[in-house]
Amino acid sequence: MAKTKISYSWVINALDAKIKEDDQDNVVYNVHWGYYANKGDNSVSMIGTYGVVYDKDNFIEYDKLKKMKYQYVDYPIAMEAKNGMHHGYGWENHKPYLDTYFSIVTETAFLHPTGYVSEKSWKPIAFFHPFILVGSPGSLKFIREYGFKTFSPFIDESYDDVKTPVKRFKLIEKEIVRLGKMSKQEIHDWYWSMEDILTHNFKLFNEYGKNHGNIYDDFFKNIFNLSDEIFIPEFRKK
Repeated sequence: MAKTKISYSWVINALDAKIKEDDQDNVVYNVHWGYYANKGDNSVSMIGTYGVVYDKDNFIEYDKLKKMKYQYVDYPIAMEAKNGMHHGYGWENHKPYLDTYFSIVTETAFLHPTGYVSEKSWKPIAFFHPFILVGSPGSLKFIREYGFKTFSPFIDESYDDVKTPVKRFKLIEKEIVRLGKMSKQEIHDWYWSMEDILTHNFKLFNEYGKNHGNIYDDFFKNIFNLSDEIFIPEFRKK
């Protein structure tokens, strides 16, 4: 029996550009996007708009965007399941983590002005994997605020402080290329030099899981006393 596959595609439906009213050279994009997923006769779609500012040195011509081909990713949804139906969060395939030394996590948001983290960023932590986070600026800082450790100086994480999307992406790309050029022995040694970080993150991740219900109780008990600082659950105060 052929494996069931699911097809994803991102589409730029339209793009508006205009000069900012304050006479600066920056160009403001309004990108109207569509997201489509298909599995057999079933389909899901979402649409939205992002407003993005690029400086003139990183300006992308609309004509170039129009010539870009749609990007598709197809994969078997039943990597771990026996009946071919289970997939998604909680049904991760462990084999890619065992066969590789680090993850490149592409977060839900890249253009948001502040840090955003979904379940995608926690998966490598659960599998003892260092990672490069392709996400919004401040996302690594957000993760550290919850007590987790990230991977500097083993990974150049300066990209997390860069607000401009194109510049941030170039720094991320540069670091991926650097790691990709390591020999097998070099990257093996590089990975094991982070053993303490990986172990710390895994243990803390499990503590959050064990205290999941209590965290909600702590939050709602103190909801009217919360400041602008990040909420710290009781188990981390002990």
